[in-house]
Amino acid sequence: MAAVEPRITDAVFSVLSVEASVASRRAYGGTAPENVKREAKRWIDALAKEK
Repeated sequence: MAAVEPRITDAVFSVLSVEASVASRRAYGGTAPENVKREAKRWIDALAKEK
């Protein structure tokens, strides 16, 4: 990338990582870890009520 734009430094790769991309999806239904944990807990609780 630096060959195309010299102002791009190695710091950009921390933002462009897969982990950063997934974590940034915080909208409803997004893949951010907090969202996934919340939904998993909601389903575990709902399924436990059915037993």
